Amino acid sequence: MGRDKINCVVKLVSMQPGVHINTEIAMEVHYARSIEHKRILPLIASIKHGDHVYLVSPRMKCDLKEALPYIVSLKSRLIIALEIAEGISYLHSRGIVHRDIKAPNILLDDGNHVKIADLGLCKAEAMMNASIVGTPLHMPPEVSLGVRYDKSVDVYAFGILLWFIHDGTGRLPQNLIIGLLMCPPMMSALGFRPERLSHFNEKLWSLMEECWQPDHAKRPSFDIITKDLQSIIRSLR
Repeated sequence: MGRDKINCVVKLVSMQPGVHINTEIAMEVHYARSIEHKRILPLIASIKHGDHVYLVSPRMKCDLKEALPYIVSLKSRLIIALEIAEGISYLHSRGIVHRDIKAPNILLDDGNHVKIADLGLCKAEAMMNASIVGTPLHMPPEVSLGVRYDKSVDVYAFGILLWFIHDGTGRLPQNLIIGLLMCPPMMSALGFRPERLSHFNEKLWSLMEECWQPDHAKRPSFDIITKDLQSIIRSLR
């Protein structure tokens, strides 16, 4: 019997003497194999050969960072945001925290549907500690301060990502540029947040602000985020 052909991409990772990168590879393989959801990029195979690991996954069209300037309609961009929220909501329902939600880790297929990738920093919420991981631009105060945190770190990161999705140009917020120049690892703890632009939808801006609350207990769950996004999308022409 014949088999369906799948257009694949191979990610080559060199094993290093340091523990950190090897742990990330192991985690990416573990979670990609154990999670089956339409919004999570599947891992077709992992092959270890000498000091290298080959991770095989379906080929996607591009990542969200590349795509945003070409998606003119706000409604289309928010549908992508909704699909990201659905994917993260599923991870959270499994007790898994992604910890590195950002545009380059959001892949799009030919139909502009979302596949969340790079699961190397994922961790079971029950095993979370105060380790400082992620990308400074999307890092909430509790992570930069090195205190224990929970799944709401993904909510904060999503709120920052939502700013980029709404703006649609790919540019950095001016406020965060200043924060990156002053003190990148601590900028969220120092109160740096993206500025509101004149064309921003009021309800969407309010949702962003809720997501990047400094008090993690006040951030909404992804169930609430999903409902809010659905309501905002319905309100758009």
